[in-house]
Amino acid sequence: MEIGDVIAQNLRELRTERGLSLGKLAALCDVSKVMLSQIEKGDANPTINTLMKISTGLGVPYSTLLEQRQPEATVVRRSQTSVQPDDDGHYCIHGYFNVADNRDFELFEGEFDPGCDHVSEGHRADSREYVYLFEGRLQLVLGDESFTLEAGDMVGFDSSRRHEYRNVGDCVAKVLFINHYPA
Repeated sequence: MEIGDVIAQNLRELRTERGLSLGKLAALCDVSKVMLSQIEKGDANPTINTLMKISTGLGVPYSTLLEQRQPEATVVRRSQTSVQPDDDGHYCIHGYFNVADNRDFELFEGEFDPGCDHVSEGHRADSREYVYLFEGRLQLVLGDESFTLEAGDMVGFDSSRRHEYRNVGDCVAKVLFINHYPA
């Protein structure tokens, strides 16, 4: 999106969120109603001083007018995911969401071939892993404990520990992983 379009969208949203008419905003920021209308339509290229007046009038930081807003929903198609196979090729994950500034978890889809045995040496000290099994039978080994999951089961555990997954079924085991890393 072009910067003029970003400014136009942000100005329109900020003004309407506050219930301001163009005339009221013009009075608040000492910018003409005509100029504000042109900016909102994307027909004007406002100067730094004009944007500073507008941001001051709206009571927001200058950069708020320039930042492209994040969409309310993020769609990730399976074809867009990064696929990472294990060393032996019998286990892979599809990365859907990575840890980000506004997200303290990562989300993966995992596939374990029949007979696959995958070992994870563990994640960082305060991490937790949540696993939902869609298809198949999967055994989770945590130290001396072992849990067998059937389709529809879910487990959560301290993932800083070494853990092992074994596909004990006769079909591909499909899982959803959520790795949580508290701030």
